[in-house]
Amino acid sequence: MGAMLCACSDSVKDVNEDGICILSAMIGRRFVILAVVCDGVGGLPDGEWASSYCVAQMIEWFCQSLPGLMSSKRSFVKIRRDMKRHWEQMNQMLYQKKCGSTCSIWLGVNHHY
Repeated sequence: MGAMLCACSDSVKDVNEDGICILSAMIGRRFVILAVVCDGVGGLPDGEWASSYCVAQMIEWFCQSLPGLMSSKRSFVKIRRDMKRHWEQMNQMLYQKKCGSTCSIWLGVNHHY
């Protein structure tokens, strides 16, 4: 399984509220890819911070939580549950800061996603 990422961001605005990352790793004998695309919500303050926060949180989850989850039995169920929990924590932080971002996440493991 390979990965290719292409991204284009508009340059019309003074502040870029887009955030993007792609990570890949071998975890055990599984090839894993995480792609994240975020965009701060227009009309709300701190969109640039919100999108970069979401990207940073998903990078942290990929590096710190995912390896342990993948080594456990029923790993896909646990990954979904943990990702949902992490997502809810991210949303709570954005709500407290009164800002927002879209956040699209794709996780591929070998040939499954």
